[in-house]
Amino acid sequence: MTVYCTPSLPQVLKAKAALGWQITGTVGKSTEASSAPAIPCAQFQWNEQTILVLGNEGFGLSDEIRSLCHTMLTIPAGRGLQPGIESLNVSVAAGILLHCMASKRRKV
Repeated sequence: MTVYCTPSLPQVLKAKAALGWQITGTVGKSTEASSAPAIPCAQFQWNEQTILVLGNEGFGLSDEIRSLCHTMLTIPAGRGLQPGIESLNVSVAAGILLHCMASKRRKV
């Protein structure tokens, strides 16, 4: 797995998408506005070259980045979150998503 760091994320995402990569973002709730379909992470097929984009904890992905995503992933809660808590810590979400990805790849 390659980890990218860039001063221009939109530029990298556009370039990778042009090469056939799947750009996948994260969203707290499947009801958040996006042009890309939102699906639970367990249903996502990790069989293509994929860039996983995580937003910050306060505001998520910017509208610009969200518009470049082909798919948005959600992490269904096993139980309701405490009142006032709208999403998981980004490092916790990353761990859950990476575990899901690794589990799916082992099954293929």
